[in-house]
Amino acid sequence: MDGGRRPKPGHDLSYPVSVTNGQLTITLTCTSPNNSAEVNSIQIVAGTTQYYLSTAANPSGAGTVSPGSSWWNSGSPVTITATPASGYHFTGFTGSVNSGSNPLTVTMNSSMTETANFAQNVTYYALTTTVSPSGAGTVNPSCPGGCSYGGGSPVTITATPAGGYQFNGFTGSVNSGSNPITVTMNSATTETANFTPIAAQYQLTTAVYPPSAGSITPACSSGCLYNSGSVVPVSATANTGYTFSGWSGSGSGSYSGAASSVTVTMNGPISETASFVTASPPPVITSLSTYSGLVSSVVTINGSNFGATQGDSTVKFNGTAATASNWSATSITVTVPSSATTGNVVVATGVGVSNGWTFTVTTCTVSKEYIYLGGRVIAVANCGAQ
Repeated sequence: MDGGRRPKPGHDLSYPVSVTNGQLTITLTCTSPNNSAEVNSIQIVAGTTQYYLSTAANPSGAGTVSPGSSWWNSGSPVTITATPASGYHFTGFTGSVNSGSNPLTVTMNSSMTETANFAQNVTYYALTTTVSPSGAGTVNPSCPGGCSYGGGSPVTITATPAGGYQFNGFTGSVNSGSNPITVTMNSATTETANFTPIAAQYQLTTAVYPPSAGSITPACSSGCLYNSGSVVPVSATANTGYTFSGWSGSGSGSYSGAASSVTVTMNGPISETASFVTASPPPVITSLSTYSGLVSSVVTINGSNFGATQGDSTVKFNGTAATASNWSATSITVTVPSSATTGNVVVATGVGVSNGWTFTVTTCTVSKEYIYLGGRVIAVANCGAQ
């Protein structure tokens, strides 16, 4: 058994023999203090050739395959069966024979390898995409009748407007103004890409005259664009030393007039100019012809900036309006009103109210003392402040 060779002194040679199912197996083992050599599974089968069938499942744990790896006599037919685990399904055999059949029968004319392949079960959901209004744009993927996607799959949806339209957001299972959007297919999903017509726009141009006299809101000296039909508030504010005098507008929907805060409607290009004038100084009283007097007495008020004519201007004695008989820019003649009391005399014009000068309203009482002069009786009156 050892080819006529003997182990060296101190070495051992063993060769146990076993017979199983007609298969003779001899294992030779030679050991020494410094090395060990072993030859395993030397097979001698009298009158029969056998081949090895190797079977496996892929991925591991996704299912089982029967029979397991084993020896088979030459020419033997072997039926191989794949059984998927829960949540998986069989997808086919690969190896010496590639087949989608299950079970699979092979003939052992040589050593063979077969792998049973499995895949995780997937639930499919429908994605439906539409466009509103029809013809206003496109959506990708285009799935008006529904497209099938595996559960958990991310799907990117992109909207593209047609000429004359603009994207206005997605609505449906996910509402979003973003474009594109990504949805995860965990259920049936519907998305509509919405579009709106691009509105015609018109330019509003505003100006101040003279340029340093005031300001306008909005300030659109270079032009501001607004959608057709927009109602735009416009206001003018005077700088110190100026007053607003009016708007001069041109274009459909513009405004011309004296109101400082108005609106214009953008039916077309509009131009608005706010005009200002130098503000007149307020009235100033420099003196009175008298600083006391009876009711109905006449008083002349001297000063400046009263205005050439009275118009809506007034003179008041301690809050009581007086009647003017003469009015000029520097002089006013008035009669002390019947209900006047002692207090300030002021002049009020459209520009402002003047400073005040104190006027004392006096009254007189007739005493019982009489003086006879030349046949005439004169009553003595005592006059004083009211």
